Amino acid sequence: LPNGDYAVHVAAGPRASVLVEDGEAVAAGAPRLAWAVEYELKGDGVPEDSADYGIPKRYGDLHGMRRGCIDLLLDATTITNLASVSMPPLDPEAFSFWALRFVLGDADVSARMKWLACRSTSRRLLFVIDLLESFAESRNVSTRLDGTRFDDESHKSSGD
Repeated sequence: LPNGDYAVHVAAGPRASVLVEDGEAVAAGAPRLAWAVEYELKGDGVPEDSADYGIPKRYGDLHGMRRGCIDLLLDATTITNLASVSMPPLDPEAFSFWALRFVLGDADVSARMKWLACRSTSRRLLFVIDLLESFAESRNVSTRLDGTRFDDESHKSSGD
């Protein structure tokens, strides 16, 4: 950048384990610049047909969980907002990471690391679905103490 700062664009891809690393010194006292010479891509480790997979029966499979999650996201926000990030991936594993960005805070590094390390697509999707369902339920609890509904126009103040 003109002021001397560096702009870094981060594009997520598959998780990987570095098997062999190489690098070089950049400047005295600066961290070493390192790169992977050999790596192994890491996907989720639990096979879909495993009893440990944890897919609720109402969804049937990971694709069903993905569809359910999209429905909940569309109930919570607009398609324009969702698409402004990127279009949702078709692959359930990639989609589970894509969906996490809508329920985790940008500064919540520990939660992001936890879910990055999680090797279960269904657990990640279930986490997102549970949060979105809780959000939907809180919006549905829309009755005031006086028995009127929050969406009743007659109770809105003139300042709203």
